[in-house]
Amino acid sequence: MQAALDEGVSLQVALAQVIRAYGVKEYARLARMAPPNLLRAVRPRSNPTQVSLNRILKPLGLQLSVGPLKAKTVGHAA
Repeated sequence: MQAALDEGVSLQVALAQVIRAYGVKEYARLARMAPPNLLRAVRPRSNPTQVSLNRILKPLGLQLSVGPLKAKTVGHAA
């Protein structure tokens, strides 16, 4: 998963690859989501909620969070 993200693959595409490799029905059971809803959430054009993403990430021992950028930023946001 990390390698895919490091290569510029979107989170949803990387998750879709993991889910299909694991087996959609089994992963949906682990994420406690219906298989169609799980697949819909990881479509590249979908806009899943943070709650949905965290449900999908939980079986991998991950969660969505926000943190400071590691790179030095130029300027400040208003």
